[in-house]
Amino acid sequence: MVALYHFSYQTEVRGIAYLSNFMVAQGDLFVDFFFVLSGFVITLTYYKKLSNFNGFTDYLRKRFIRLYPLLFYTALVFLAFLLLAGNLFPAYTNNRLSTGDLFIELLNTLLLLNSTGLLSDAPGINYPSWSISSEMISYVIFGLLVVFTGKKSQYAAALILVACAAFLISIDSYMEKSEWGFVRGLLCFITGYYSFLAYKRFDNVKIPSLSEYVLTLMLILIFYVRYSYNGNFTFLPYL
Repeated sequence: MVALYHFSYQTEVRGIAYLSNFMVAQGDLFVDFFFVLSGFVITLTYYKKLSNFNGFTDYLRKRFIRLYPLLFYTALVFLAFLLLAGNLFPAYTNNRLSTGDLFIELLNTLLLLNSTGLLSDAPGINYPSWSISSEMISYVIFGLLVVFTGKKSQYAAALILVACAAFLISIDSYMEKSEWGFVRGLLCFITGYYSFLAYKRFDNVKIPSLSEYVLTLMLILIFYVRYSYNGNFTFLPYL
């Protein structure tokens, strides 16, 4: 769904715009689902291991190894493509960055800053990688949160959740990429953390299959509540 979202909504096959539909138009929200799922899984895997700073450094090392090599490789591949684009795809050069700008965007990506806007207003040399930056920042904040607050981490996490929500409200936007997108990722990641706490609290509750289907349908509907382009909350499909 995320991949389809990145195609043009105007793409047509035999006169039919297959990608101009409600589900695909909202496909970017599966990124949020990924962040929530990540928060749940990371809490499940590492929460008890983050009892001290040694546990934190081991956790961060494993997370870095998991994310960074592929990010580094794809950033260099994308850089090579952009440098060669002028010769291979002349039509692409209209929106091409200068060599200096490409270098800045490469650093922006490799330093994992392309979800913060600190180094550049652009979203990095390979712009979907802003989500990797956001994910790594969430890893660091979550790890430090658990190490320093321990059993009170749920209260500290609540403060982070409120701060993220307040920031969203203050700028009246749901950020993406370089527009402080790490706040978006952190908000969802902490939501995943609370999802895990709820799971542990109610893991013995048996939900009938029919209820699971109804609950899933309700969550899908809620999941697609979004700001429409005129700034109003709506359940209605939009393109």
